[in-house]
Amino acid sequence: MLFCPDDLAFAKGSPRGRRSEIDDFGRQVNKPYGRLVSSYEKAVEQRNRLLKPLSRQLTQ
Repeated sequence: MLFCPDDLAFAKGSPRGRRSEIDDFGRQVNKPYGRLVSSYEKAVEQRNRLLKPLSRQLTQ
């Protein structure tokens, strides 16, 4: 088996980077998966926007 430096960077990289690569691959091969990931990311962004003011209030 042969690995190039880019392959090793994937293995040694951050979990976030690996998830992103896998999600990008999934989006390319499976359109419904891509829509699901996009919906999830949108929901997380909305949740975070809603929680941010609450977090500020709790830390004051």
